[in-house]
Amino acid sequence: MDLQQFNSIVSDIYSYFNTKMPNPNTVKLWHDKCRTIPHGDPSRFAAKEVMNRDSIPRNLAKSLWEGYETWKKMNADRIIIEKKKQKGKCDYCGSTGFIFSTKSDRGVKYKFVSRCPQCKNWIEDVTVDYPCHTKEKLSDLGLTVEDY
Repeated sequence: MDLQQFNSIVSDIYSYFNTKMPNPNTVKLWHDKCRTIPHGDPSRFAAKEVMNRDSIPRNLAKSLWEGYETWKKMNADRIIIEKKKQKGKCDYCGSTGFIFSTKSDRGVKYKFVSRCPQCKNWIEDVTVDYPCHTKEKLSDLGLTVEDY
């Protein structure tokens, strides 16, 4: 996100806590640490996580990164699809390297991500130790496999 977008988020956070904005140099230093957090849903989620605290954190950049890391874990399927790499054609997973499945329990839909057992297209995308299951195994576990 650019500096103007970051300033807007910082301003929202400081307004929420009814606190005076830090000096522009501090905001610029934080922006240097947070510039690779994408603008939009990830940055809004990170800001919301900060606002869920009892007080404003001393290290805002670190807190925003923690919120962004949480967003990435919750949205792994979105990130993977957006970063889809065509390293090798795989009809089993649609060349994403991952198989996505869902399960509903008491009206709540849960999403699951598994590595494709047929290809290695997932290698550069894995930051979490996802399990490696076939579609049949996922179905046996009671999950609904999504089409790619």
